[in-house]
Amino acid sequence: MSVVWVMVDYSNFHRTLNLLRVQYEHYQQLDPSHSDLVREAVVESIVKRFEMCSVCLWKALRRYLIEKIGLADVPKNPKGTFILANRNGLLIAPIEQWFLYLDTRVDVAYNYSSAKGRACVSLVESFIADASNLSQRMSGESIAMTQVVGMWCSRR
Repeated sequence: MSVVWVMVDYSNFHRTLNLLRVQYEHYQQLDPSHSDLVREAVVESIVKRFEMCSVCLWKALRRYLIEKIGLADVPKNPKGTFILANRNGLLIAPIEQWFLYLDTRVDVAYNYSSAKGRACVSLVESFIADASNLSQRMSGESIAMTQVVGMWCSRR
């Protein structure tokens, strides 16, 4: 019997997580004297990056469950995938926390308001930590945040 090594590509997830982190740091450092319009634009940007990162994480997690763990029957929806990941001991944060992230993503994607945007932003710091921990469990390595930060800074 031959051994087949499978690599799961985490690059889209890592890139979106890094971009979310950078934008969240900008939000935290935003000068209070900026107009409401500017502040709302930054919140909307964080919400969009949160949405993209959530989707990329779910897809990477699903591929991991199929290709690395060898599960054949992985649900084609985020909640089912996270339930299966939890059953396989991948999640550090409680499953209810992941459901909150997933529900928030759906809520802001289809029914956005300023209040929902601010609620989403209030979850971003814990989401980044939980997503980074999950990534480390899947890939076995820490995410190098400086790569994207440096890339972003060089494009200014």
